[in-house]
Amino acid sequence: MIEELYEVPFMIGLFMVTVGFMQQDKQDECTALEMTPYHAK
Repeated sequence: MIEELYEVPFMIGLFMVTVGFMQQDKQDECTALEMTPYHAK
């Protein structure tokens, strides 16, 4: 029971970190795509 309580927050934290990195990557791609046309002009 105690071991499960330790594992659950770890899994949630790992999941949240993964989602956070995915969202950052998407934002970086969007900003990169937005900046490219301005440099091209």
